[in-house]
Amino acid sequence: MSKLAADDRESRIDEKERLPFVGTWISEEDGSLLELSATSFHLRFPYEGAPRDLYARIVSYNTERGHIALEYTRILQDGVEEPIEEPSVYMRYEIREGSLYKHVDDGDFPATVDDERFVRTPDRR
Repeated sequence: MSKLAADDRESRIDEKERLPFVGTWISEEDGSLLELSATSFHLRFPYEGAPRDLYARIVSYNTERGHIALEYTRILQDGVEEPIEEPSVYMRYEIREGSLYKHVDDGDFPATVDDERFVRTPDRR
């Protein structure tokens, strides 16, 4: 089996330096887990008493504006697949003092971010 560049620790470090949003982030508010790479998005958060997982492909990003265009690929509620009603969504993010703040909308890129603070966790790979 050949090794992908993304599997290489040095490639992941380079990706984090180029793309400030890349990494694993955890919410100080409710323990939600946000994993971002150059190509993928995964958010796990508590919803209706069970974990909800949102998986998306990153369609494009603009680090200067803090914009990430996403296309949902899978939604799980407590491990059960749910239909995707709005596949295309738009995320705005800001990184302040090492913390990530975000807001996702299905209409266009949001003008502001939420107050929920995500802190970077050590590399889990």
